[in-house]
Amino acid sequence: MYEDMGSACVEHLDGDFAFIIADRRPGKNTFLAARDPLGVTTLYYGFGVNGTMWFASELKVRKKAGQSVSVPFKI
Repeated sequence: MYEDMGSACVEHLDGDFAFIIADRRPGKNTFLAARDPLGVTTLYYGFGVNGTMWFASELKVRKKAGQSVSVPFKI
């Protein structure tokens, strides 16, 4: 669906969801982050000490790992 519609594919989804798509095709190299319109499924993000970016649907794993925790990703 994403390959055919690009980011517009999100408009055709129904229900609770949160996801990240890493599009590494030649000429793209982009990320698409999306969650359901009502925000039922939360998507958090943050940065590791080495500058890597992380995403999670729950914060408890990140907190246990001692990583910084940011506010919910907002679309």
